[in-house]
Formats: sequence, structure tokens, C-alpha cells
Amino acid sequence: MADTAKPRMAVIGLGSMGFGMATSLRRKGYEVTGCDVAADAVARFVKDGGKGAATLLGVLIALLWPAALIYAAVWVLLLLTIRISSVAGMSAAIAIMSSKLRGVATNTAAS
Repeated sequence: MADTAKPRMAVIGLGSMGFGMATSLRRKGYEVTGCDVAADAVARFVKDGGKGAATLLGVLIALLWPAALIYAAVWVLLLLTIRISSVAGMSAAIAIMSSKLRGVATNTAAS
């Protein structure tokens, strides 16, 4: 059986260059999801016939939903494990932990 699904692509950044690339890909038959920090750029792309995503997780959902589920589950597990109530706090904790882990790896390599 032939696969008739359209190939899927994502364009992150729908400024003048990204919008043009996304529109060209869509015209060539790709299913294109556009993501931008500016909601009006995403709305313009959706009005032109593309799909829109507000976040990178939204792009991941559009392209590969099982990976998005794993990504979301990891975030939830980290939030529950570390018990930090905000994303900013969690980001800071991850940065501190990763810098400590790099220090441990460096000390181990030097030994």
C-alpha cells in the first residue's frame, strides 16, 4: 500500500525569510507547521494555509507526537521530583545541577 501522507516539516521563525520558506514548502506539498514568538506572524501563516504552533512543544507535537509525550512526561516527572513550583525555578535548578555534574565529570577525568 502506498503511503499518501504529506511529508511534514516545521519552520521556526516566521519573519520575512522564514515565512517565505514555509510558504514555498507548503506550496510544494509539505505539511508545514510554523512557530514564532510573535503571535501575529503565526496567525498570518495559519491564514495563508499553514499550521501554527505557539511553542517548540507544539512543533514537536505536530511532527512527532510520541516524542512530545515523552518530553512532557520528563518535565512533569522533574517538577514532581525536584518540587519546584515555577519553570524559572526549575530552569535554575537544572543549570545548577548540570554545572555540578560537569564539575564531577571534570574532577573524575583529572584523577
